[in-house]
Amino acid sequence: GRGLHFVTWQYNYDRSGMDHGHYTEDYAAAKEDFAVRSGLFPEAKLFMAEQAADIIASVKFRLENDGCLSFPAEERLYALADKLSSAYPAIRGKAENTLTSEVINGSISAGDWVVVATGGAYGYLVGQVIEITPLGSAEHDTGNAGDDIHVNFMEADYSDERKREIIDQLGKYYGSVKPFGVYPLDDVIMPPDALIRLSGPENARFGRLAENREAARTYCNKVMASLKSQQPNENASKLKTLAERLNAADEKVKAQESALGGGQREISKHGKRTRE
Repeated sequence: GRGLHFVTWQYNYDRSGMDHGHYTEDYAAAKEDFAVRSGLFPEAKLFMAEQAADIIASVKFRLENDGCLSFPAEERLYALADKLSSAYPAIRGKAENTLTSEVINGSISAGDWVVVATGGAYGYLVGQVIEITPLGSAEHDTGNAGDDIHVNFMEADYSDERKREIIDQLGKYYGSVKPFGVYPLDDVIMPPDALIRLSGPENARFGRLAENREAARTYCNKVMASLKSQQPNENASKLKTLAERLNAADEKVKAQESALGGGQREISKHGKRTRE
């Protein structure tokens, strides 16, 4: 009833016997141990989980603080962090017990920065993820087919031009023009497949995304084009349906707002706000 056990051995000094057995119930770990102890794979080329975690932390620090980082370099660093996280279950999800969700170009967790990838009421806004509500949890009560991503769109350093664009953008959506800080942008629930992951607010590109709508739109189109070229079949299908889903969500929310009769509860584009 105890299940299978695996063991690797090494020869003693005169190769007359075996000693120093390493026992485990983890078959994958046993194979890795065999590859190293047999000399098939140099131990110097392996990282311990703690070392991999340090590398991921260093990569994230550079992504958030290197303002001169190019888009290709940024994508390589994200790929490196994702590869290490996948290879070491102990640190998967960036840290133990940290909720993550898959967006258009990778994995995000609370604290990460994102941009809305398409047009509409919240089109091309930049914000910080404040919470992730997993699909299937008791707190997930929106119509989103995936996780609920709570985003604060008020923290970005928008230019005056971009604020005017947002006022016009949301004024058309809500049916009335209000000052920039009055619109409910501090906790908007978004679906993960409407978001593109960004590096931190210190990044030079991030600053340009907050200058005007066209700059953000151009960046999003560039990311999507890059994804299509990397995995044309998988990503093209995913991106093709995105705009259709968001347009359908717009119509759904408009119907909800009409049913509420202008009540106090604000409804976001893809769900609802958590604040009454």
